Amino acid sequence: MKNGLAGVLAQWQGRIDAGFSLRATDLFESNPSPMWVQDARSRTFLAVNAAAVRYYGYAREELVGKPVDMLLAQHEDMDGVVEAFAGIASLRAHPVFKHRKKSGEHAYVELRAYDVRIDAKDARIVLAEDVTTQVRSEQRLVQSQSALARAEQIAHLGSYAHNYLLNTASWSDELYRILDSPVGVTDVHAGVLAFCHPEDLERVQLEFARAQDKRECYNVDHRIVRRDGTERHVQHQGYFVLGDGGEIVAQFGTLLDITDRRITETSLRELAYHDALTGLRNRTGLRADIRRLIAEHEGDSLIAVLFVDLDRFKIINDTLGHRIGDAVLAEVSRRLKAAARGRDVAARTGGDEFIMVLADMADKVQIAQRAQEVLEILAPPITLGEAQHFVGASIGISLFPLDGTETDALLRNADVAMYDAKRGGGGGFSFYTPQQQYAASRKFRIERALRQALARSELCVHYQPMLDASGTITGVEALLRWNSLELGPIDPAQFIPLADEAGMMIEIGQWALKEAFGRAGGWLSIRPDLRIWINASLRQLRDRSFVHGLEKLLESCAVPPAAIGVEISEAVFGAFHQEVAEVLRALRGMGIAIALGDFGVRTGSLEMLSELPLDVLKINRAFVHNLERSPYCAEVAGVIARLARTLRLQLTGEGVETREQLETLLRLGCNTWQGSLFSDARDANEISRLLRLQRD
Repeated sequence: MKNGLAGVLAQWQGRIDAGFSLRATDLFESNPSPMWVQDARSRTFLAVNAAAVRYYGYAREELVGKPVDMLLAQHEDMDGVVEAFAGIASLRAHPVFKHRKKSGEHAYVELRAYDVRIDAKDARIVLAEDVTTQVRSEQRLVQSQSALARAEQIAHLGSYAHNYLLNTASWSDELYRILDSPVGVTDVHAGVLAFCHPEDLERVQLEFARAQDKRECYNVDHRIVRRDGTERHVQHQGYFVLGDGGEIVAQFGTLLDITDRRITETSLRELAYHDALTGLRNRTGLRADIRRLIAEHEGDSLIAVLFVDLDRFKIINDTLGHRIGDAVLAEVSRRLKAAARGRDVAARTGGDEFIMVLADMADKVQIAQRAQEVLEILAPPITLGEAQHFVGASIGISLFPLDGTETDALLRNADVAMYDAKRGGGGGFSFYTPQQQYAASRKFRIERALRQALARSELCVHYQPMLDASGTITGVEALLRWNSLELGPIDPAQFIPLADEAGMMIEIGQWALKEAFGRAGGWLSIRPDLRIWINASLRQLRDRSFVHGLEKLLESCAVPPAAIGVEISEAVFGAFHQEVAEVLRALRGMGIAIALGDFGVRTGSLEMLSELPLDVLKINRAFVHNLERSPYCAEVAGVIARLARTLRLQLTGEGVETREQLETLLRLGCNTWQGSLFSDARDANEISRLLRLQRD
């Protein structure tokens, strides 16, 4: 039911086709009280329930998208309403508005609003209760100065009066009904406190004592136990009449049955504190739970906050769609619920991020065991139909009170620790340490500075020569360098993955291409068969404008496509393999050469390798570096060389530092090589000098 509350929440979360909470939908749509969801900023209706449609007389489509103020009546008499509330009704906890129905009829409604925040969107759930009868009665009662005598005329409001000097007591008919106590049988002199729930009695007596001491009205919500044993919630208010000596001579009060309101408020709080898709606690509910556990903490026990991030969910969600993704999240939620014990809390804070809070932990050993249990319960495949999906997880752990004494600090530090677990390859857990915070802080500073690097002209492109067996320069590889004014020189291994992760690589990559292609013309005039190699990330290859932009740039710089090569990494061996392969075929069709770098470092598929339109296979520098010391690396390099021959690909070795490494690579059949043995990456002018030197 997409018009219900859960549907609205689900739409905000991009889950419109998901099996979101039917309980949330029922609570909203079938609630007997008028309810709606409004945008907190624009104050427009997002959804209305059936009761609101019936009550106001408007069709759903006449309300959704319209400002909520359309219901307000021209209430020139509002001052009178406020004045009328000077008595009993002045103790109302929620504002009263005068509304105009579609028929023109005016009504007074008491509005209770609950702020929620879902996926960074502010909204408000509003419950309307018709209090027209009460308001009008209260106005008449206050104006006539006979409020208590006519209290039974107010709907669902019972009244009582006790004169202790005369030892008389009277109850209204409505009060008898609320208490389910027959007239003539009930001892009214015992007072309504005889019906108070035992667990609430002390609190009510304290409120009475406060009101007597301050000579103020009392106002307290509590439970009553009726004659048949059922419990009801009431709003109990009134005042004492005191004699000259401060003694109580009379007492007047009212009981308003608020049971239905309490049930609705409880339901709304549940909706506001739970994730619509999974039924787990949401961020708001989680924060409340952590604060509660901290407040209740005693002794030397620990509270562990586990930040659980799914390792492979994004691939599933991006390739198979939100419907499958939501089903996976639902199963993960079920497993996390099963892993919770006692006072533990399981929550989903957004996307594929979950939090588990473990209460009453003895030490780190016990926490580590529990974290391992969570990893193990998430390890088995999730079966949907005939397909199996492996997600796995990485967990970061922070501890109260060791790593923080406030909710925000604990969540933040668990998040930092989770990224440390990710850096270890995923599938494990990591406890928070201050060193991790330093690394996270530096990462933040690097990203912040990187966003300004282009505008500040801090980036540059250097080029590493690539040589054939005779030592002739046959190509250059364009490599990004960054010398930050704020942080100094930054290692490319740090800032390039960060730029790609933060979505900056497309813009930076376009700039680097212009720089490299702008130099190509001069170099080609010196060596016509030179090839300029550029690196392309997965994000760049998936950019729809990449191929067209490259084509336009080649045309504007008058560079022939045959003079350009594009190097990719084994990251293409993933969910987007087919998509990337199409892009590479388009580039190859233009005459651009394709090289696969870092081969053998990650787990790739040989079948995928045979399907990619490749020209060059590169042996990673890690294998080249250990050629002379590691039989394993030497064997891997040999396997890669044989594979290149089988697939009829050119072979390049990178990171060559010694003559012995070069000789080994040439024996393996390498066509070209690059490394510090000849030259590290140089600026463009130095490359021009080296090319002229070889030509002359």
